[in-house]
Amino acid sequence: MELKIKKNKKGKINVISSPNAWRKYAPPQNPKKQWVDGRSAKTLAEYVFKNEEKDFCHTIEGVLASLNLNTPQSFKCEPEAKTPFPQSWGTRGARSHDLKMIGDTDLIICIEAKVDEPFGEKLSTKRRDAEKKNADGGKNMNLRIDSILDFLYPKGKPLNAEGLMYQLLSATAGTILEAKEKGKSNAIALFVVFKTNNKTSKNGFAINNSKYKEFCRSLGLSSDGGAIDIDGIKCWIKKVDIDFD
Repeated sequence: MELKIKKNKKGKINVISSPNAWRKYAPPQNPKKQWVDGRSAKTLAEYVFKNEEKDFCHTIEGVLASLNLNTPQSFKCEPEAKTPFPQSWGTRGARSHDLKMIGDTDLIICIEAKVDEPFGEKLSTKRRDAEKKNADGGKNMNLRIDSILDFLYPKGKPLNAEGLMYQLLSATAGTILEAKEKGKSNAIALFVVFKTNNKTSKNGFAINNSKYKEFCRSLGLSSDGGAIDIDGIKCWIKKVDIDFD
């Protein structure tokens, strides 16, 4: 399996062949806070290039095998890739994937990586914070959240919806939308959680694992994940835990 990692920056296609190049051409939104040791953006970049990408490629191959999917010969990859949300979901809405992987088969993978960070905020907290910060009283965020819920739960949102974590929902919705945009009918919303010996990280890992299971069950899946079919896209929801120090 070959990875071709590139980023279009200011109209120029830049090849990314190291964590330093990742940082240069595809930095997170707030590099000073997010591109540091032990945080997901830098950790994912380091993991992708660890042992000349072999560990990461083996992880992806293992995920595909567990889902009975064939491994593409190559992936076109883009870090910090944005998927716009429909305008009907509110203004200024987009999903930023830590890494988007477009296979040379009918498959796309969008990755959300975590170390000791939570999967964002609970929906109720996201709504409350938006109401406090935004002049529109949080109407745009409420519209976005409600639109994501309607998209992922067409038969009606679950009773525990407001306790679900925003990034789990937005990452899954963004993966499906990206698959539609790229003409792929198979997609994987892949959550990569790095485990370290840090006490804070262990606590964060336990919380994330619980919230992930809660999200999967809300979709009618097993607590380990599974596949949902939305708008002609079959999207697998999968989490992998990586020991990484």
